Amino acid sequence: MKIYEPTIQQFKNEGLVSISQPPFGAYFWAEGEELELIKEFEEKHNALVYTVICSYFRELGKMDSYLFVSDYKDEKWEMDRNDLSQHQALAWVYNYNEPFFRIWFDWY
Repeated sequence: MKIYEPTIQQFKNEGLVSISQPPFGAYFWAEGEELELIKEFEEKHNALVYTVICSYFRELGKMDSYLFVSDYKDEKWEMDRNDLSQHQALAWVYNYNEPFFRIWFDWY
């Protein structure tokens, strides 16, 4: 997925979830409201978020795409591994301007 290697190591070694911020994709650790939303998602969906990609859209506002793995090994892991090998990942998107529009999304 071309995730910055130090970001991977920080997650692996310290459990830190990072957010890629535009315009250059610089990574910052999730904290405050963003971290609370990630934890809420993980608990509700029995999942582990490994990185977040932040995007801004003129019409939709700020949106965070949570890249994650679920705890449902039998249902998802084989499909997830196949998708990742093709540089695709299932993501859950949080829209800050319209929280009602939370969606599942295939991130490419």
